[in-house]
Amino acid sequence: MKVVALFPLLAVWLVLAGNVRASTLIAGIVLCAAAVAIFANLAGEHSTRGAGSSAEAREGSRGRLLPVTRRIFWALVFMPVFLGKVLLSGLNMALLALKPSIDFWPGIVRVPGGLRNVVTTAIFANAMTLTPGTLTLDYDESNDDLYVHWIDVTGYEEDFDRRVTSGMRVWMERLER
Repeated sequence: MKVVALFPLLAVWLVLAGNVRASTLIAGIVLCAAAVAIFANLAGEHSTRGAGSSAEAREGSRGRLLPVTRRIFWALVFMPVFLGKVLLSGLNMALLALKPSIDFWPGIVRVPGGLRNVVTTAIFANAMTLTPGTLTLDYDESNDDLYVHWIDVTGYEEDFDRRVTSGMRVWMERLER
């Protein structure tokens, strides 16, 4: 099962490396195998101990193949979308910095989490923080709320979630499925 997750990561590694030399391939295999081993639980992989016979364990493994593959697919699709959102937010920050007058109002807003687990919420919070103009400050686990410093809280009520999170909540929900 972990081997299935290794191949797409290795393919991405080789594309980003730009060459297929032996040293690059060996480094990619080692790093991708380490990433798969470390993050196996994040992708929904669980031990099959106690599952009964090895046939039952294999069947359970096949049943998890689709969700793992789906998560890898959505993570790969999310990367260029996320980079585009970071670029647009960076341009927006540059425009705000170049304006002769300050006509924005920074503030701290409460963003409902609403995701299934804390790991996805942490990825969501970090994705927002990496987007220029927002900084995740705190997570209230009891209410599942994130507190985010946002560069412009004017018009706070209008399409608030999409504006603060740059529409990333939909992508996080896809990664959870």
